[in-house]
Amino acid sequence: MKSVIQHPNYCLPYLQAGRLVKIKYEDVVYGWGVVVAFNERRRNRDEKTQEVSFSPQESFIADILLMVADASSTATRTHQKMPSGIRPPGPGEKGQMQIVPCMLTCIDAIAYVRVHLPPDLRSADERNGVKKALDEVKRRFPDGVPLLDPIENMGITDASFKKLLRKIEVLESRLLANPLHNSPRLPELYDLYAEKVELHDKQKTIKRKITDAQAVMQLDELKSRKRVLRRLQFINEAEVVQLKARVACEISTGDELLLSELLFDGFFNELTPELCASVLSCFIFEEKAESPALKEQLAKPFREVQAKARMIAKVSQESKLPVNEDEYLQTFKYQLMEVVYSWAHGTSFAEIW
Repeated sequence: MKSVIQHPNYCLPYLQAGRLVKIKYEDVVYGWGVVVAFNERRRNRDEKTQEVSFSPQESFIADILLMVADASSTATRTHQKMPSGIRPPGPGEKGQMQIVPCMLTCIDAIAYVRVHLPPDLRSADERNGVKKALDEVKRRFPDGVPLLDPIENMGITDASFKKLLRKIEVLESRLLANPLHNSPRLPELYDLYAEKVELHDKQKTIKRKITDAQAVMQLDELKSRKRVLRRLQFINEAEVVQLKARVACEISTGDELLLSELLFDGFFNELTPELCASVLSCFIFEEKAESPALKEQLAKPFREVQAKARMIAKVSQESKLPVNEDEYLQTFKYQLMEVVYSWAHGTSFAEIW
């Protein structure tokens, strides 16, 4: 509805000097101001180069004498809907009357009333005189400044606009008939209702997350993985996390299941620190490399690692997880064991290579 009223074909004939208009930009209400003049918007150099097109409401700039905060910066022209740095005075804050250029999209309402404008508004006294006239209009109309009727005064005859206007009139009549209209408790009740709506939205979000989580839990793969964890005693029958699983959570590199199984089987207890380092290289080395056969001292623990990996692969297959035993075993490579073992004994890399 406002976009129709703001259209230049309808609003420009009524933006005479002295006309009262209500200015609102985004969520900031500037209140009533007085029209000084309006001009067609001129394109800047970038807009000409890029051939930017404007909507009809953005094609005109209206100069509005408006009450703004003392700290606001003023601008004579703008290529934005409202110049940056302009803000209305806050509660208890002093303000000043300034001419602010803004696009037609910032006009929230057009009043039926006009006030007299002095010929020269460069003087602060002249601008303050207009402010007094504006205050007098507000005093004479305590129920609200009368607005131009879009149909009778502005001549808007569009059928869809009339239908929309009738809907607005019906809703406004319902608001006026509501018991809470002009009730002193309205702000308090509104805040409570807003809090209720926010909590309801949070509830819907949490319910959606719960639904998504339940959908994931129903996946066959997840059920199979939980079956593996139960078989390996990472969780119990009630799906409570056990100590072995807590240890696995602390392992950030390597196959957590296999390393946890080796730890709890006491595999590393009988190995020297050098052998431990050598064996652990199997879990981090991923490159394809040629290497001679391992010495028996290193081959024995590597065979034990492979045996435990086969057991985990078998349990996974029995739990209906798509695990290929050979491919799983190939992820543990022994090619770096000899190098790490020598390095752990103090041999330099130059001597190793």
